[in-house]
Amino acid sequence: MIPENYKSIIRKLFEKTNEGKVVWQSTSDDNTFIVEIGDFTLKIWDGRDDEIDEPFVGFTLLNSKGKQIDNFWADKGSKDYDSSYALYASARRKALKIDDAINSIAKKLESDEIVGEIPEAPF
Repeated sequence: MIPENYKSIIRKLFEKTNEGKVVWQSTSDDNTFIVEIGDFTLKIWDGRDDEIDEPFVGFTLLNSKGKQIDNFWADKGSKDYDSSYALYASARRKALKIDDAINSIAKKLESDEIVGEIPEAPF
């Protein structure tokens, strides 16, 4: 469950992320993304609760020394899941530069260039 004081932060982060005003970074975990905000770091990740076999979106707040100071999540089916997952998906798109990749592919496909690699003769 998302604490009330975080709901407006999640909403504002979502808006600013979609405006391209938040620099999300990927981590060594493929499903975790972080953003530094002042002296704090917010981690967002998606996971699965094995006990109930349901997805969730998790958040961790770290202080300037990297120490976890808060942790919360939204389970699928909760009223906060959709907004949390929307932020996660936007953070993922920005950190992995998915929109840049799609634009690059679209540009290549609009040109007359050959797409893909031409296989070499076996000998």
